Amino acid sequence: MFALSIEKKRELRVFLRILANTLGAVGLVAVLASCGDYPGYNYTVGGTVSGMVGSGMVLQNNGGDDLSISANSSFSFAMQLTDGAAYSVTVKTQPTNPSQTCTVSNGSATVNGARVVSVVVNCVTGPTSVAVDPSGKFAYATNTNGTISAYTINQTTGALTAGTAVAAGTYPTSVIVDPSGKFAYVIDTIGGTIYAYTIDQTTGALTAGTAVATGTYPTSITVDPSGKFAYVSNMGANTISAYQINSDGTLTDLGTAATGNFPTSVVTVLVGSLEFAYATNSFDGTISVYQINSDGTLATETAVTAGTYPTSVTVDPLGKFAYATNESSNNISVYQINSDGTLTAGTAVATGTYPTSVVTVLVGSLEFAYVTNSGDGTISVYTIDQTSGALTVGTAVAAGTYPSSITVDPFGRFAYVANMGGGNILVYKINSDGTLTPQ
Repeated sequence: MFALSIEKKRELRVFLRILANTLGAVGLVAVLASCGDYPGYNYTVGGTVSGMVGSGMVLQNNGGDDLSISANSSFSFAMQLTDGAAYSVTVKTQPTNPSQTCTVSNGSATVNGARVVSVVVNCVTGPTSVAVDPSGKFAYATNTNGTISAYTINQTTGALTAGTAVAAGTYPTSVIVDPSGKFAYVIDTIGGTIYAYTIDQTTGALTAGTAVATGTYPTSITVDPSGKFAYVSNMGANTISAYQINSDGTLTDLGTAATGNFPTSVVTVLVGSLEFAYATNSFDGTISVYQINSDGTLATETAVTAGTYPTSVTVDPLGKFAYATNESSNNISVYQINSDGTLTAGTAVATGTYPTSVVTVLVGSLEFAYVTNSGDGTISVYTIDQTSGALTVGTAVAAGTYPSSITVDPFGRFAYVANMGGGNILVYKINSDGTLTPQ
């Protein structure tokens, strides 16, 4: 930096005076407004975004001035406001791929003589799926922050006591425990990876094992009833990956089978001495049917029609019926499972808004089905006709904000819901008539 002589300083002052006179009042206002911090003029409105994993979020201020957000960062709307003007920041479009629920704090007030930087947009780090081990002692939940939580289950109330969470990739969306209760497997949708864990039989704690690659954008994992094979639906690759489960819990790749378009869920069932697999194809509105060969590979049989955008499929505990949630048609498809594994469609039944997950349970001699409805935050309750598989609608119960997954303990005592928007696991007691009581 060079020093100015007294003469040069005098010349500079004169120049600035002339410049100010030339600009006039209008020019001066424009210059000061561009600074964004001058009392009485214009100011930007903004803040910070945290917890965002998906993409495509759009914010609005005062019902307009759309601002696209692509990652966690500070943000500022393009349109500036005058001192004393009101602002109201809202989420116009929630993130997708994967879906998240983001909320705004400090979003509404008036400009007070300075830039607004205090708006906070937080995308909840919530659970995406939940599973219970075969002993009914432990539960596991995948979280949007890239972890899997471990819980001990109170055998009287069903309440969960958190243990130590462990890393599970970037965005884990599905967890399953094998029938032996020794191993847990987690799908990382963004990373395209299966994470394997050994379960401590006393505490339920997880020890990470060897991770393996799977297809593009995997969304669901299941283990066959024998506990010998695992299957993953890869919605980005339109395939199902098959794996052999080794004695130490590691996975050996057995290849892939083609699905329909955008498979989102897969389940297996034992019918007599044969095993079959079913996969929902969301973009096709179908369910692919496979016979599981003795070596664990899949032989394609046929496909059946489901509703609009089927997202989840399950079978009843007796292996007689299959059910698929249809997110866009707001109903659940009903099927009878034939002796050759094929599916015969029954009458679909209405659900709540945007059904995402379905589970069935045997309570005494009765069977029930539960469906999480992410759009209206409820669980639909159904009684299963054990002859036809038809569903009779019962009383729905509240289930937080954006419930994404539901499971039950193996003894039909408790139901657990991954309340993705609320960032917690909801616990319900299953009554003898199939109704649910929040715990």
